[in-house]
Amino acid sequence: MNPSSSPNPWSLSLAWVVSTALLLASHEVGSTDDRVETVDRWERAPLAVEWGHCTVVAQASTLLCVYTPGESIRLWIDHPQASEARVWIDQVEVEAERYSLAEEPHGQGLRVMVPPDSLELVLEVPEAQEAPETEAVRVWGLALQPRSPETRPWTESDLLAVSEAWAHDDVAHIEQTTARAIDGLMAQGRIGEAIMLLCGSSFHLRRLRAFEAAGRMLDRGEDIGDGFAEGRSTLLVYRGLLRWSQGDLHEAAALLRDGARLARRIDNPGVIGDALPIYAEALAELGYYTEARYWARESLRNPSLLPCDRATIERTAGWINLVLRARDQPHDDPRPRLKQALASYREEPKCAHKQGGAQLSLALLAAQDGDRAQAHALLDSIDIAALSAEDRVRAADLRVRLELQAGADSATLQRAWDALMAAAQGVDDDDVRWRLAVRQGQRLVRERKPQAAIEAFERAERLLDRLIRAQAVMGVGRTATADRYLEGTLALVSLLVDQGRASEAFCVAREARARRRSATAGIDALPGPERVAVRDKLRRYREYKRRAELAEALVAQRPREQEAGLRHGAERSAQTAAELVDEIVETLMRTTVSPRCHELVGPGPQEVLLGLYPRDDDWLIFTQDERGTTVKTVTALTAAEYGEPSVLGARLLEPLSEVLARASRVRVLADRQAQQLDVHLLPWRGAPLLAQTPVTYGVELPRRATSSQATSSRALLIADPTRTLTGARVEVQEVADQLGQADWSVDVLATDAPGVTVEFDGYALLHYAAHTATQQERARVWAPYPAGEAGGLPHLQVGPMTRLEVYDILAMRPVPPVAFLAGCRTGLVELDAGTTSLALAFLLADGQQVVASRHNVDDSRGLDIARRFYQRFTGSRSSPPARYDAAQTLHEVQRALTQQGDGVVPYRVWVR
Repeated sequence: MNPSSSPNPWSLSLAWVVSTALLLASHEVGSTDDRVETVDRWERAPLAVEWGHCTVVAQASTLLCVYTPGESIRLWIDHPQASEARVWIDQVEVEAERYSLAEEPHGQGLRVMVPPDSLELVLEVPEAQEAPETEAVRVWGLALQPRSPETRPWTESDLLAVSEAWAHDDVAHIEQTTARAIDGLMAQGRIGEAIMLLCGSSFHLRRLRAFEAAGRMLDRGEDIGDGFAEGRSTLLVYRGLLRWSQGDLHEAAALLRDGARLARRIDNPGVIGDALPIYAEALAELGYYTEARYWARESLRNPSLLPCDRATIERTAGWINLVLRARDQPHDDPRPRLKQALASYREEPKCAHKQGGAQLSLALLAAQDGDRAQAHALLDSIDIAALSAEDRVRAADLRVRLELQAGADSATLQRAWDALMAAAQGVDDDDVRWRLAVRQGQRLVRERKPQAAIEAFERAERLLDRLIRAQAVMGVGRTATADRYLEGTLALVSLLVDQGRASEAFCVAREARARRRSATAGIDALPGPERVAVRDKLRRYREYKRRAELAEALVAQRPREQEAGLRHGAERSAQTAAELVDEIVETLMRTTVSPRCHELVGPGPQEVLLGLYPRDDDWLIFTQDERGTTVKTVTALTAAEYGEPSVLGARLLEPLSEVLARASRVRVLADRQAQQLDVHLLPWRGAPLLAQTPVTYGVELPRRATSSQATSSRALLIADPTRTLTGARVEVQEVADQLGQADWSVDVLATDAPGVTVEFDGYALLHYAAHTATQQERARVWAPYPAGEAGGLPHLQVGPMTRLEVYDILAMRPVPPVAFLAGCRTGLVELDAGTTSLALAFLLADGQQVVASRHNVDDSRGLDIARRFYQRFTGSRSSPPARYDAAQTLHEVQRALTQQGDGVVPYRVWVR
């Protein structure tokens, strides 16, 4: 479903550019001798207003909005008092139809009907008095001009010459004819038409894969189209299409997002129709499936969609929901969307050749449901030659899978294999190479050639390393790519287990989990100039973040009428900060490599690694210690069994009694749904496992050298800044007293002041006792997000308006080696959070031990456990601790609670 593989994926793009350009060329812009003064006289300070739904013409230093009498123009006001805006046309106040957008927390849209012969529009917005760091903005103006019906044949002929050039493959001819037409349009000030013509030529040059020439078209457009929203939004979308074709999917998605967002603000259906469908597809390719589903739905709301475009969007929506369904995430039924797309393609001759894509998705759906006969029938009905190169590979790959599952005879399987090899010819893509390696491995397993099969699967894993690296650089959701390519890993692990090579199988499973993490490398690993640039961006990021927090903090202290202005300023600063942190984390991720098994943290003295790896019908249970590696197979757990600790203990732990009995510590390495098991609380020999031995949860990050912070005795404590947790401040005071008695240097963060600044450098311990609330301020739909993280998940509230999101922590490394996050849901696993949790963020940022909980923690319960924890963690002068071991300490707390019959510890200890 890559648009670069199809010469014209969205017919609306071409139809809109050509028809609109020719229509606009048939009207004359009248004289401006009687015009009012320029817009500048109204602007006492910048007021962010976007405008559209009229022809844009440049005259001297002024942009004219050339309108059609009786039609409304659009204004979008980016101002905190936008809802109070008033509109005058030629000094007469007029009513405007107001509109808002669910995805935009601030701003107001206006539809303004312009009477005939109008010459100026003035917009007045009441200004907030004494609002800090805001401009005294009240008035904005727009020069108007009615459209004249007279024609200009020379303009039409030049545009027609460009249109004819587009029909051929001569790149130089397209550039030359476009340049002549643009020169003529610019001589008349027709910059709106010039932008559309440049974008149209860029579209055709992109189709010819003349990417440099396409870029030159857009570069010229940006030189002339920056002053008005329709020009900017159009250029952003076509720049996004170009970046998609060049393989930069992340940048393409960001450009399409910005273009679509601006187009939605000014209600431009042409640009929206171009941008949203392919934006949805780009997000799905990046792993943002939920957001992709949202925008596919929005795309289908467009009433002016051409039949072929609607069918394509239906197919995209069906495919997105097919993926969500396969991942057991919220989804719509993909079948109706795909069937509707197929029916529409068949009814419309212009796009009948595209029906194969919908048939392929339906075949994948049938295979997902185990209906091999239906999947075969659908594949047989596809015109393979009409598919894109990528879809031809997918279709051939599906047929090989079906034949393998059905146990087809050698001749049938060979025919399917030959078709896959033929489809893969000329497709230079790691995804295709991965498919070939996995299918070859599966064939060799069937042919009883296990060693050759293992080598093929190992080749697929190496290719997966490259795919994951590309994912990390693009900043996508961390588990999307790994989940998509899980099939080969499971096949290799299973085959090694069958061959009695448990240690190698466990290594492959561990490396696969490590690959998912996309751990960021440290700033010190960067070359000198990049390191300096990143540090400068960190400084600017923190400054903008501080500005946003200060503005938010002032809301409660200022008059109510200033609230909107302060929030608006905070929003702008936060957006700049988000852009900077995105750049920072992307730079760090470029140094990421997938760690090998020997680089991961192996078992310590008398430590047992307990690996839980679900397969389709069973689970593999690995154990590894100084004596070697073993593996057992147990029946897959049912949903009901997850809530029965005694059943789980008997099923998972009792068969391991001999190994557990000699363990001085257990580290749980759980994959996918197994992460949700609180193994430390499962009963074994009559008591929770944690009461009998320290238990940690490993996340498979490379081992790190001990930092200077690990040997210091400095602690940073953070108490509840909201003053809504009655025990939090008492807890922090008790922790401070306990650490002080053990000769720790303790800093308690002053969380009452606005704009709190948090620095972790130099601290060996962080104790956090505060809320970890979830933001619900707006729909999180405008992906890709900073560092691939949407925010809005549990975050650390460190000041009245100061929060640390996951991506903040990733940008703050190094962090304290030990962190006790005594808040609710700080230790979510991937299946709970859908992305990185706070606990994992601290480990990714070079932390070593994190105490956190998957669940909500009662305030009084948290206080009691913290008190017990630090009594043991710090030891005493007569009984020093074992170098501040969080796992050992939590074990001692659990043992004491169990002996008292006083419940269980709701925390886990997460380690690298």
